[in-house]
Amino acid sequence: MVSYCAEYFVNKGHIEKAITVLINSGQPCDALELCNTHKIVLTPQLSFKILSKLETQKRSSLHESTISSLALNCMNNGQYEVASRLYTLSGQTENALKALIRGGDTERVLRVANLSRDPQLYIMAGNYLQSLNWSETPSLMKEILRLYSKAKAHHLIANFYCACAQLEIDEYRDYNKATLAWGEAIGYYQKANSADIPKRGPQMSPHFGDRIGLGGNLQEKMEERENYDENIADLRERIRLASVFDGVVGGRMKGEEEQKCRQLLEEPGIDRAVRTVHVRAYLCGLYYSFEDWRKAYEHVAVLERELGRRVSEYVSRDMLDRIRREVGVGGVDEDVFDEIEDLC
Repeated sequence: MVSYCAEYFVNKGHIEKAITVLINSGQPCDALELCNTHKIVLTPQLSFKILSKLETQKRSSLHESTISSLALNCMNNGQYEVASRLYTLSGQTENALKALIRGGDTERVLRVANLSRDPQLYIMAGNYLQSLNWSETPSLMKEILRLYSKAKAHHLIANFYCACAQLEIDEYRDYNKATLAWGEAIGYYQKANSADIPKRGPQMSPHFGDRIGLGGNLQEKMEERENYDENIADLRERIRLASVFDGVVGGRMKGEEEQKCRQLLEEPGIDRAVRTVHVRAYLCGLYYSFEDWRKAYEHVAVLERELGRRVSEYVSRDMLDRIRREVGVGGVDEDVFDEIEDLC
């Protein structure tokens, strides 16, 4: 009788009525097949009805390919919560997590990742959290580190500490905290360097990987190790340079400030460790305090070329006006910056 009713509605072109009949009679899989056959875009109401029926059935009786098809249908229509629950029904936990990530459901993302006990899902959840405003949410920062730690993804923890260091520099100009974060990153890159993978040497047998159980992965592992070694060396150099500037700003290099800053500006690739705009802004203030207006203006001119109107984010407006006035240079008209930006 149910099949007859459903067929009747189909023949009359009332596909959604046929689907509803099948759902209400406890035949959700048949309803799904009808959706797929007629390429029906499911409404949220229909999706939830089908889902509620499916969740009451035994796993063995479910047609997983049909459920996956419905889940994909829901994904394409933005019904991410339903899609996630459907993927969970069919045992596709990774796809369930991806659906929640697409939907931005942070609470459920963490719940699914934690219940899965799967390192790969921990990493997926951690990567998702990094796409959020973690810099202003300490709890998110802790959760990212916790997830990567559970996955034993030491290289990802190191990368995250590097991101924290860049944030401290770009947003807060705190080079002390940046060096601490880089130090943490070094520690985790060292952990990522597997102790049982030897450094490349001339006497290494081509079959060494087989003997230690790595087989064809040996080359890849050794390349990773070399990359980590390069990262560690680079971070140590960043710490050295940033520590110099932190010492200058922190007043620990009295009498050497000008010399140290000039040396930093001459360092190749200095911006990866210390922002040149920060160094020049500091020198502006230093020369301002010495009333050496000509030298102060040299750096103001460079900053204006590089930053335009944003120079006032690094050197106060009062200081800029005084320096310009003392060297006989008028203030830059804000309209000029507007015209330049329009041309760009």
